[in-house]
Parts: sequence; C-alpha cells; structure tokens
Amino acid sequence: MDWNAFIRNHRLARAIALSVLLAGFLVWWRLGGDPGPVRATRELSGVIESVHEKVYLVRLDSGQTVRVLRSVSAKAGDRVRVTGTTYASGGESFFLLETGVPAD
Repeated sequence: MDWNAFIRNHRLARAIALSVLLAGFLVWWRLGGDPGPVRATRELSGVIESVHEKVYLVRLDSGQTVRVLRSVSAKAGDRVRVTGTTYASGGESFFLLETGVPAD
C-alpha cells in the first residue's frame, strides 16, 4: 500500500465532504433559513412571566408571550423593555434591551 497516496486521497475526501456540507448549508440558508430584510423594528414592554436557564418568558402588554435570551439578571414579575424586529418573511425576533445587571 502506498501511504503517501492514501494520505493524499484521505485529505482530499475530507475537503470534498466539508465542501459538500458547506454548500448544503448555504442552499438551506438561502431557501428557508434566511429571514430576509428587516421590515420594522419597535420597542415594546412587558413583564417576565417565568425564568428559565437561558431564556425569559415575557408577556408583552399586547398579551403576546415571547421568549428572549437572558442578557440581564431579572426575576419573575420584573418589568422589561423588549426590541421586536419583523422580517420580510413574516418572522419576528425579540431581544431584551440592555437594562439591569448583566446575566452571569
């Protein structure tokens, strides 16, 4: 067995496999994962309903309940401000405004 040829082909196979995976991800992102351009951004307020390990459940003043990542320390019942972003695809994302004590 020629070890140099085996190693060369093995590296080539890994490079091709990585390229195929990356190309597949890019196709998926373009067809289904890309939310599109931002249509609107608004500032909302609400109350934290429950605290989980990495997220807060926030009930907005409109009655909608959203999940936001824990970027600040807060407890259930605290009033918070949230930024809501609407995308061309119709999707929405919500983030806490940086107020309070940074989360650990």
